[in-house]
Amino acid sequence: MNEKTVSPDKVEGNIEKNDGFSLPLNSLLKMASHGNGYKREEATRQLGVLGNSTAISTLILRFNDWVPQVRIAALQSIKMLATSQNAYAFVLNLPSLYHLKKCGRSNHMELIDYIERYLVSDNNNLHIANGLKNSDGLVARACIHLIIEYKLQDTAFIVKVGLDHADIVVRVRASQLMRELNANDQKAALDLAIKDKFMPIRKESLQILIENGVSDEFIKESLFDRHSSIREISVRYLLDRDVDVAGIYIGALKENSKVSRLKIAIWGIGWLKTIAGSSLISGFLTSSHAGVRKQSLMTMMILKGLEFEGRLPDFISDPSQAVCKEAARQCLKSEVIFTADRLVDICNSSLYQHSVASCLGLSKKINKWERLLFLLRLIKLESKSNVFSEDNFKSEYWLWWVGFNNSFSQPKGKQVEVILGAYCACRSKLSLELQRKLVTDFKVIGVVI
Repeated sequence: MNEKTVSPDKVEGNIEKNDGFSLPLNSLLKMASHGNGYKREEATRQLGVLGNSTAISTLILRFNDWVPQVRIAALQSIKMLATSQNAYAFVLNLPSLYHLKKCGRSNHMELIDYIERYLVSDNNNLHIANGLKNSDGLVARACIHLIIEYKLQDTAFIVKVGLDHADIVVRVRASQLMRELNANDQKAALDLAIKDKFMPIRKESLQILIENGVSDEFIKESLFDRHSSIREISVRYLLDRDVDVAGIYIGALKENSKVSRLKIAIWGIGWLKTIAGSSLISGFLTSSHAGVRKQSLMTMMILKGLEFEGRLPDFISDPSQAVCKEAARQCLKSEVIFTADRLVDICNSSLYQHSVASCLGLSKKINKWERLLFLLRLIKLESKSNVFSEDNFKSEYWLWWVGFNNSFSQPKGKQVEVILGAYCACRSKLSLELQRKLVTDFKVIGVVI
């Protein structure tokens, strides 16, 4: 039953109940969520009779109701609303409909199959094509799924509209069809896809272009793509064609290039392991741009390895947190050996909190007694009192104590003296609780304070 067959008062949003009372649409929608199952069932039935598409989302929700009678009423009402004038409203509610697949109170496939057959019919499938243009990503995803599965539109339409959509999933589904296009339509699609923000779409379009025989000059531009996967494909392709890729990257370093282009050129020299470019890259270690310094650091480690390891600790004091973390990561990867004195010197000379944090991380990999010495000396540094307080010491000391028995190494005589000296120097900064714990730990090594 639809709006054309109901009485005038029902068209305006009211409907006669069996007991003689009438309720407006909004009241029925509210009553459909009532705690009383009988009221939910009654409201659900009346919403179907009313024929207003606004009720579709509520009826889909009630189709997963915990009361079987309400679910039956919801199914009947939804089928009553499945008319031509309500088709686009059902398209907009496809995400809610498909969500029923995840709901386990009943098997919802009967309703899902019914609505799909209703929408893909010749009279209604135009609304699915319009739904693909909808700004709601979930609606567009559902529509492109139905269009592809039921072959409702030609491939050129799907690809063109899909690649223009803001939703990533929609664009990916569309890009997967580019190989099926004819030459003219494919060219137009590739021109759009090669500029897409999402790497897999650019990658797919680049591979198709290479298969079709694109020029070397075009591929050279992809050497500076923002994603390494695209660059790697381009590098391999050009190397197979005897193009001097290293020369292109070195040339970019010598030019007054943008920061993003500089970082990529430095990456490329490292990826190609072009030792001849190390002298140029060394100059970028002091660049004013943190991203350039970080990429230069990574590339110098690739090119120089052991020769460059000795300089890694210097970059832990870098103003950039990203550079500092990368230097610490490279130190751990290369197993650079630190002592408490070396870590304290870095913390003392650095102006930045992230340097202290990195040193604390590196200290977890050194000898446990050296680490305790580092913590005792760090809390004594007045210049770091705002960065490393008693609370910080307490948490780090607790981590040290938890891992105490991971190593049974004992401190040497000279090391014991240094640790005790450090403890005495910073004791005034520690609470009585911490002092007692440290005294207990000293007893383990035979030292009584």
